[in-house]
Amino acid sequence: MALDLGSKKYINVIDRTVPEVYNHNKKLSRLDIIEFCWALKSIGVDMIEITAEVLKKIARLPKGIEFILRIASEEEIALLNNSEIRHVIVR
Repeated sequence: MALDLGSKKYINVIDRTVPEVYNHNKKLSRLDIIEFCWALKSIGVDMIEITAEVLKKIARLPKGIEFILRIASEEEIALLNNSEIRHVIVR
């Protein structure tokens, strides 16, 4: 949740648990991941960090949730062409 002090936004909360949870349980369904993302959003998370592997599993990103893609290789940059992701982290 962004801290709002007047008209200035000072803090954005970026959560990175989705890739960690997915790494521990690759059998999670697309719906499981999306429901978890909505739960994170409902508690005030501004952006949800995902990996290329999670992005491939989700396929279509839900509207209304802001995602940030963790890029680990040059090949993963191409994923941005087919998604609505506006933020990246280069690892």
